[in-house]
Amino acid sequence: KDPPQPEKQKDDPPIKVYMIGPVSDEMEAMEKMLKRAGIHVEQAEAQRDWHNYFVKKAVEDAENDVPHEERTYAFTGDYGQNIMFPHFGDEQPGSTYYFSQLTMLNFGLVNHAHEYGDGRGPSCHMDAHVYHEGIGKKGANAVASLFMKTLRERGIIKEGRTGGHLVVSFDNCGGQNKNNTMIMILMYLYEMGCHSTKVQKEKLVDSVARAQSRQ
Repeated sequence: KDPPQPEKQKDDPPIKVYMIGPVSDEMEAMEKMLKRAGIHVEQAEAQRDWHNYFVKKAVEDAENDVPHEERTYAFTGDYGQNIMFPHFGDEQPGSTYYFSQLTMLNFGLVNHAHEYGDGRGPSCHMDAHVYHEGIGKKGANAVASLFMKTLRERGIIKEGRTGGHLVVSFDNCGGQNKNNTMIMILMYLYEMGCHSTKVQKEKLVDSVARAQSRQ
């Protein structure tokens, strides 16, 4: 069943721009910009409603112990801020000086319906993957690898069983996760029988994904 479409609030009318007097090129450009901004806000609200629908569905399925074959799983992923770690080489001129900093990368993947098994009920749980630039870089390959690693370790991928609806939400960073690599990973999950045809990838605006993955 498709999620309900978000309803427009009566007290939240769309942005309207009225120009008085002669319209210059600059004013016309500003009018177009404001209209685009209004459309973007509406799209962001629709994305948030869509995302929240699946998060709620995943929690309800976990609470009701829905079988793996019919369950909805909802994940949100994002990279956090880089961590700069001092690198002390053999040629450092003093005890407190270093030539370059080692960049530590951290990728968080949130399961919105993680079952802790301690009576608290399903709730958010983040797997934080931290590694330095000598091991790997940021990018779609790293995201795909850490995503698959989390699914296997958390039992979302089950040997010989096909899971239900898998929803994965990322922000709008093209270099990290919005290219063909992540699309191919989701198709791989379907082709290998790990999840049903309802595997999908949601591309959220930056603020939604970051807020969810940094809770």
